[in-house]
Amino acid sequence: MADKIGVVILAAGEGKRMGKPIPKPLVSLLGKTLASYVLETAKKFADENFSSHKVGMVVGHQKELVIDYFEKENIDFPVQEKQLGTGDALRSYFSSCPWASAMNYTLVVCGDTPLIETEDLTSLWNTIKEGNFDGVVASFLTEKPFGYGRVIK
Repeated sequence: MADKIGVVILAAGEGKRMGKPIPKPLVSLLGKTLASYVLETAKKFADENFSSHKVGMVVGHQKELVIDYFEKENIDFPVQEKQLGTGDALRSYFSSCPWASAMNYTLVVCGDTPLIETEDLTSLWNTIKEGNFDGVVASFLTEKPFGYGRVIK
């Protein structure tokens, strides 16, 4: 278990569809914020499968509130100045976290996916190892994709 992983939590979005005056990562669900669930799950996955890990939470919209909430978590906060999509958020992560390029792997998770579980991430990781792949993507199909990012296969 000598591999190192960088975890990127995408938490820069506004969350207009949620209709809340607070940033989407801080929306509460059963007493915890959406991003708290994701951070907890990602850290547990990394602890169980890698020799070391570091976390960067990409912030943008109302970034001060998100940073203030998570500052005790010992993570970095790359800033996405303009919400220009996932690719731009990852660019912010890699350009702001000098340690990111030294990692063997990078896990990208959305800060508004509180139902993702450690087992889901472990399954994806096992798929990479067993298939000797460079990476995998989890996606879903929906009849009404408006407002979601797209994965073109």
